[in-house]
Amino acid sequence: MVTAAALEAELVKAGLPPKAITFRASVWRHIYSIRPATAVRKFRALLDAFPSPAERDLVVKALSKRPQLLGLKPETVCQKVEAIADLLLPPPPPVGVGAGGGRQARVLRALQLVAAAPQLLDVRSSTLASKLVALQGLTGRDAAYVRAVVLLKQRLALMAPATVSAKLRLLQAAAATNDRWAAELRDAQPSRLAWLLMPKLDRLRRLLFVDQRGAALRRSMSSLVRDSEAQFRERYPDYPGDGRY
Repeated sequence: MVTAAALEAELVKAGLPPKAITFRASVWRHIYSIRPATAVRKFRALLDAFPSPAERDLVVKALSKRPQLLGLKPETVCQKVEAIADLLLPPPPPVGVGAGGGRQARVLRALQLVAAAPQLLDVRSSTLASKLVALQGLTGRDAAYVRAVVLLKQRLALMAPATVSAKLRLLQAAAATNDRWAAELRDAQPSRLAWLLMPKLDRLRRLLFVDQRGAALRRSMSSLVRDSEAQFRERYPDYPGDGRY
């Protein structure tokens, strides 16, 4: 069985800063069946695919959350990271216009997204592209806006279009008879729309509850959604609770 000390030593040899690296129990469960030499070789090959310590550090963060990544070939991980950069990051500048280090900067940014949401590497590039197009259609926004939304909340790229559609329909229904909410939804910056699309449907149904009681004039949709359930019920004692309305 691979020991934590052996793996940490190997990571330091590969160029990571000599610091303690704590792997979750799920990582160990995943590699119990891998021979120590094989595990070390896989770690080394994956880290060697990325040249800078900053990139390697992000790979380790992603792996600590998603140990299954150890089973991917390094070239596959590189291809997926490049695809994520192409799909989610703004287009690179024209050749010769601030192009120095442009690719490396884009790869680093894409790895930051992967470290935050390693499941992005589970999604086929074609599937991710189709989800982004679907999100454009559902929101009525352009590609740059949708990219900005997903960059803020990467998990939106993992949601089924049907789930996003249901959330948007609920938001639109809540705003249909409330001019302030309609303006909030229409004029929402990417950060606000990202906030509104992340909660579960049960939490978003609060908006219907408040609107139907005519108590929505002073509060924005995002503030109502952001409240904890306890805070919300303190303001609206007759609210039955998230998932019960």
